[in-house]
Amino acid sequence: MKHNLFFSFLLCAFYSHAQQVRPANVYPSNLEENMYFNSFDQQTNEIKGLHFYVLSDGEMSGDRTPAFEVTIYLMPEGKSSREDLIVAKVYQLDGIYHMGKHEFKNETVDLKNVKDLKPGRYRVGIWVNSNRAFEENTNDNATLFRDAIEITQIINKPNVQKKSSNWDDDDWDDDDDDWDDSL
Repeated sequence: MKHNLFFSFLLCAFYSHAQQVRPANVYPSNLEENMYFNSFDQQTNEIKGLHFYVLSDGEMSGDRTPAFEVTIYLMPEGKSSREDLIVAKVYQLDGIYHMGKHEFKNETVDLKNVKDLKPGRYRVGIWVNSNRAFEENTNDNATLFRDAIEITQIINKPNVQKKSSNWDDDDWDDDDDDWDDSL
């Protein structure tokens, strides 16, 4: 009987601490050594060697966040509002462990499919949980890479990059308090 009671107690303890999907604050690392790109190729319109981390806060390291999107965007130099933001690429993450990280390493961002891109100078940025898949602190979700890129020619393919499926016109409203206009 004591064995059964002890086993039941262990089983309950295990299930109460088992991995669960719970929202947590997610954000890009803002350390220069953790976010950089190697080059921008004018001939192919590709950002090459993109490297960055997405980090998570949380309460239990065994828990995971819900799935969410990470967006790479271009911001025309001298601009800072969402109306000026140009989506370059969207990554789908299945979630990350609380108090953990997801590393994006040696990524290539092809700008040939990017809608509304014009020649000019742009800052490359990261926007974590861009689809607002779960509620969290959104004051630290976006940041810009240090280096800018200069686009001198636009190379087009027949396809057009689509915005996130969960974005609507309200997500681009400058009246939202969670967008950092200082970018």
